[in-house]
Amino acid sequence: MKSLPETLPDETNALQKMVLDYQSTVDQLQEKLKWYEEQFCLFQHQRFGASSEKCPDQMELFNEAESILDSLKQDDSDLEETISYQRKKPGRKPLSKHIPREVVRYELPEAERVCECGHALHEAGEDKSEQLEIIPAQIKVIEHVQVKYGCRACEIGIISAPKPAQPIPRSFASASLLAYIIVAKFMDSLPLYRQETIFKRLSIDLSLNLKAIIAQQLVARADGKGRYPVMEILLGTPLVCDIIRKGDVHKLKELMKSSRELGMQTFDQALYDLYTSGKISYEDAINSADSKNEVRLMIKLGAHNDFSSTDNEISLSSVDEEEGGNLRF
Repeated sequence: MKSLPETLPDETNALQKMVLDYQSTVDQLQEKLKWYEEQFCLFQHQRFGASSEKCPDQMELFNEAESILDSLKQDDSDLEETISYQRKKPGRKPLSKHIPREVVRYELPEAERVCECGHALHEAGEDKSEQLEIIPAQIKVIEHVQVKYGCRACEIGIISAPKPAQPIPRSFASASLLAYIIVAKFMDSLPLYRQETIFKRLSIDLSLNLKAIIAQQLVARADGKGRYPVMEILLGTPLVCDIIRKGDVHKLKELMKSSRELGMQTFDQALYDLYTSGKISYEDAINSADSKNEVRLMIKLGAHNDFSSTDNEISLSSVDEEEGGNLRF
């Protein structure tokens, strides 16, 4: 903060310029103070606020009987009402017919198909019951072997058989593995760090093979002509690998925020850049954000949003350990 000089200049222009400079400094400090106050209020609410939503009129949801009695007392005329309904037979809902079925028949041996009277037994019917069985996912390693060919006569060079194009060059991840991770993350809401635990039970450690993480989401353009990719990028730097090795995955989000000069960025930072450049609308930027409040504050503060990623005493959005995984591709 600027301090007042011991002596003031006598020129009017110099005094006006000094007043404008101090007014600008006061405005900046007021904006920063307002931001810290919002941070503090949100932190207080997250720590001491109510953890459940309550409706003051919940008890009125179950007073149907009292309401009916009150209406009957007010109505002096005798009314008759006929109510008809269909009762469903109790029973278990059958399994879908689209599921493949394996029929297992239980039959008596030939020696036991004889009645006590001495005559042979015949089939009089069947009792059927269904049981759902789960086949666990099977994992295998596809070893690509490119055979090399050479000519013993001329020995000009070696020719290798071509290999099909891979989704990620020089990566061990196949298309099926990428599809499995993406479906589990976005369709089944299975966090990435839990998927890592599942793979570890199968003796597969994907975190130590990390080169980089790029997660993409498509957001509609402001002009309505297509979509823009919003990418969250985490590079496999030595610090990132050390954090993953120690299991401190909750620190990755803050590391990405403060490492933009290395090429990393979060979803919220990418959304902010696209909004400020006029490529996406304000509503799409807020609705697509990981933390709506943080993106809203970044847009509100404008050029002052730099300190929001460096002052970490009170963070607007607590790092969600559910989203702190390290297996994004």
